[in-house]
Amino acid sequence: MSSCRSRVHLQCIKRAPTKSPFSPTLPVAHCSMVEILLPSLHMLPPTLPFLCVLLLFAWLRFKNRSKMRSNPFPPGPRKLPLIGSALSIPSSYQWIQFAKWAKAYGSDLIHLDVFGTSIVVLNSYNAASDLLEKRSSIYSNRPKLIMATEIMGWKNSMFFKQYDDTWRAGRRLLHEQFNSGVVSRFRPQQTALSNRILLRLLESPADFSTHIRSAMGAFSMSLAYGIDVLPERDPLVELAAETLAAAVQASNPGSFLVDFIPLLKHVPGWLPGASFVRNGRKWKKDSAYVVNSPFIQVKRALADGVAVPSFTRTGLEALEGRDDRESREAVLKFAAADIYVGAADTSVAALHGFFLGMLANPQAMRAAQAELDSVIKPGFLPSFEDEEHLPYISAIVSESIRWHTINPIAIPHSNSDDDVYHGYRIPADSIIIANIWAMTHDENEYPDPFAFRPERFLTKEGALDRTVRDPRTLVFGFGRRICPGMHLGTSLLWIIIASILNCFDIAKARDEAGVEIEPTYEGSSGLVSYPKPFKCSISPRSSEVEDLIKMTTEAF
Repeated sequence: MSSCRSRVHLQCIKRAPTKSPFSPTLPVAHCSMVEILLPSLHMLPPTLPFLCVLLLFAWLRFKNRSKMRSNPFPPGPRKLPLIGSALSIPSSYQWIQFAKWAKAYGSDLIHLDVFGTSIVVLNSYNAASDLLEKRSSIYSNRPKLIMATEIMGWKNSMFFKQYDDTWRAGRRLLHEQFNSGVVSRFRPQQTALSNRILLRLLESPADFSTHIRSAMGAFSMSLAYGIDVLPERDPLVELAAETLAAAVQASNPGSFLVDFIPLLKHVPGWLPGASFVRNGRKWKKDSAYVVNSPFIQVKRALADGVAVPSFTRTGLEALEGRDDRESREAVLKFAAADIYVGAADTSVAALHGFFLGMLANPQAMRAAQAELDSVIKPGFLPSFEDEEHLPYISAIVSESIRWHTINPIAIPHSNSDDDVYHGYRIPADSIIIANIWAMTHDENEYPDPFAFRPERFLTKEGALDRTVRDPRTLVFGFGRRICPGMHLGTSLLWIIIASILNCFDIAKARDEAGVEIEPTYEGSSGLVSYPKPFKCSISPRSSEVEDLIKMTTEAF
C-alpha cells in the first residue's frame, strides 16, 4: 500500500532538516519570537520612558513568578532575564518545536516564559486529560487575550470568554441544541448540503476548494440563523471569513505584544508602529456587523412570523416572557455567531485534509469504494442509516482529522489557581497550550503517524477498533471547553465523505505534459491549519452517477 510518509518522525527530530506533511522544513529555525510578539515595536518611539515602562512591567511579572519556589517549573528552553523564552520560540509551526522539546527534555510538560507570562505546553493526551479534564474546575479559563477580546470586540464570544456564569449560560444553549441525543435532527440539512456539494463537484471539479468553502458557509449561516446566502461570494459570508481570520490570528498566543503587556492597549492609534490598534478598530467594526446583522434579521423575521427554524429562532422563542431577556439575548447572539465561526472554518479545513489524504493513499480510496459498492444499492446515495455497515468510511473520517490536525494547538486554557503536577509547579493564570498535533502524531498511539492509513482504526476483521484512541477525543478540545458541535461536525464529515467517495474518483492532477503534480502535503501555520493550496482531479465514477447526482439534487 502506498502512503504519504514524513521523512521526519518525532523520534528522529535530532537529524538533519527534512520535510514532513503539514509542517515546514525541520528543525524549525529558532526565529526570534520578537518577530511576532513585537511586530511593530521597532516602529514605536524609542524613548527612554517607554523602554523603562516595558522593562519594569516585565521585571514585576518575573518577580511575582519567582516567589513560588517550593517546586520547580517543568523543563524548557533557556530563559533570559526579563524576556524569558521569547527568543527561543519559533514564529510559526510552534507545535513542531514544542514536540521536539518534549522529546529532548523527556517531559510531557514544557515550560516557557514570555515577559513574565508563564506558558505550559501539554504534549501528551495523559497530561491534557489529567489537567484539562480531571482538574477542569481550575483549568477552564481562557488567557486574557487583550487583542481578541478588548481591541477586536470578541470579549463575549464563547471561544474567548472567561469561565463564569455567562459562559455557562451560553454553553447550556449550545448543548441543548447540539448534544449527541438530538443532533440527528439535522440529518436532512446535512444530506441536502452533501448533495449540493456533489452537484458542484460534477459541474466544475477544479473549483472544489471554492465549492467546499461556499457550501460550508451557507450551511453554517442556515444552521445559526436560518438565512439563505448567495451560492458564491456572499458579502456577509466573505466578511465573516475575514473577521474570523483576524480572530484566529489574535487567539494565537504571541501574535500581539499587547497580550503580554496590556498597557500597550492604551497606545494611541496615530503613533507610528501602532498598526495593531488601527487594524483592531476596523476588525472590531466588522465583527460587530457580523455578530449583529444576522441576529437582527432573525428578530425581525420572528416578529413578522416568517422566521425559519434555526438556533437563533429557537433561542429567541425560549426567551419570551423572561425578565432577564436582554442579558440572555446578548449570550444567545454571540453563541449563534460562534456556531457560524466554528462550523464553517474547521469543516472546510477537515474536508481539504480528506481530499489530500486520498491523493496520499489511492488504495484507501479504492478500499472505501469497494465497501460502498457492497452496501449501497445502485441508484442510491449513502445515508446515515448505512453508517454501521460502512466502518471503512468511518475510519477514513477518523484518519482525516488525525492526519491533518486542523487545530494543532487549539485555543489555550488558563488555570485560575496555582497547581502542582508530577512535582512541577504551574502558577495561576498560566497560558496552558494543548499540543494536539503532538498527540495526533504520537508514534506510540498511532504507529507510522505521518502516513495516511485508515486501517489503523480497524480490527483484522474490518470492524472499528475501539482500542485505538478516537482522534475526536483530541481534536475537539478538552474538559469543559470541549467543542459543543463535535457530534454535528463529525456526522457532517461522514455523510459528505461517504457521498463523494461513492460518486467520484479523486486523483493527482496532471500538468500539460501529462505528468502527475505532487502536492506539498504541508499545512498552514496558525490556530486553524489548512492544507496549502493543491490541485486534484475529480471525476464521476460512471454516467449513472452523473444522472443520480442531478436527479437527487433536483429533489431537494
